[in-house]
Amino acid sequence: CTAPSETLPKLFLVAVGVSDYADDRLDLELAAKDAGDFCAAVEKRRKGEFSEIKTIRLLDKAATRESILATKSLLASGTADDEVI
Repeated sequence: CTAPSETLPKLFLVAVGVSDYADDRLDLELAAKDAGDFCAAVEKRRKGEFSEIKTIRLLDKAATRESILATKSLLASGTADDEVI
């Protein structure tokens, strides 16, 4: 369809950043911070382009297999006109 949409699309923004691992040898200094900063930058830059920006930040201990898979239900609520990052 090439007809313009009458409403603005939604933006779904999902970021996963893990800095603190159970095995301290795998720890990263800035992964969680970078994921949060990325979300903030996208939200600021893209504000006004969408009817809504739905952001999920899964940082450190919140970034479990279950929580990552749970984002699927949020994304399933989107339409063909929405954008996912």
